[in-house]
Amino acid sequence: MSLNCIKTSIILQPNKSNYSIKTSFSLSQGYTIFVHAYYPSTNYEPSNIIRLIEWSYNFINFQITKSAHNESFIDEVELHICVLCSDYKNLKIDNKNEEEYSLNLIEHILTKDNFNESLSTEIHEVDYFD
Repeated sequence: MSLNCIKTSIILQPNKSNYSIKTSFSLSQGYTIFVHAYYPSTNYEPSNIIRLIEWSYNFINFQITKSAHNESFIDEVELHICVLCSDYKNLKIDNKNEEEYSLNLIEHILTKDNFNESLSTEIHEVDYFD
């Protein structure tokens, strides 16, 4: 099991909700995607505004929806994307209680249903970090 992370900023477009991110590593079915969004201009961290649309071997296509806090003057969102490279179905959060949690409850899972081999979209500049 390994974890790859991407940090990128996206300029929000008025009539656009889908944005693609190019990864420097290969994606595979079963990987789990975690996304943290942040509006740097307002110090606001919206929740539940990111939805995985589709993916390919080196691309992730997200839909970014407006939050209740998202005013018309907010034009940039910063994303921290972590990819858990594992096909495990459950994750142990606390070793003391030996409880397991389904990764389906946490975030986005790359599946055959949301895979698009011919995904070709606009590529955003990204910063990779470990």
